[in-house]
Amino acid sequence: MRRAVDDAPDPELALDELVARQPFPVHGLYQPATGPAMLGEAHRVNGQWAEITLAYGRPDISSGPLVLLTTFAPGRGDAADDPQTALRGVLERERVRRNPPPRALEPTSFSTLRVLWGDAEFSAPFARRDHLWALQTVLAGQRVVAVGRGCAPQSLRLARIDDLSPFLNGRKAALRRLRTR
Repeated sequence: MRRAVDDAPDPELALDELVARQPFPVHGLYQPATGPAMLGEAHRVNGQWAEITLAYGRPDISSGPLVLLTTFAPGRGDAADDPQTALRGVLERERVRRNPPPRALEPTSFSTLRVLWGDAEFSAPFARRDHLWALQTVLAGQRVVAVGRGCAPQSLRLARIDDLSPFLNGRKAALRRLRTR
């Protein structure tokens, strides 16, 4: 599991603070059920929380299912970037993070995908390469990026998350499991 906070001497203590004083609305996965949910990563820039990632599923199994949803603070993560370039970068970072064996990659394909957020439906720029997929959109004025594998992206239903404590507890449980292996 990657380090959660870039500029904190005690990252887990910083995450406790983050949960106690959630700095901005966070968007998460309402459906489908993909397995354990946890706080993935959180980053600060100049002392301010800039992005929060929630992880759903099994990051330790390369076939998934896994969905990573990153919500950027208002005014961060400018969605004006070229969506294809941004999504290509998201897919490449996830591929490198997993460190798969070298092999020929399929070219990245681009389209739009219909996704539900609460009762609203929206179209989002979407990319797929091999078994990885990614999408990005703006929800309530915030850039949200999802990357996943092992689950159908068209089944996504997103919702606002008002309490991050179950996700922090999920993270702590995952870390305990890793320590006992």
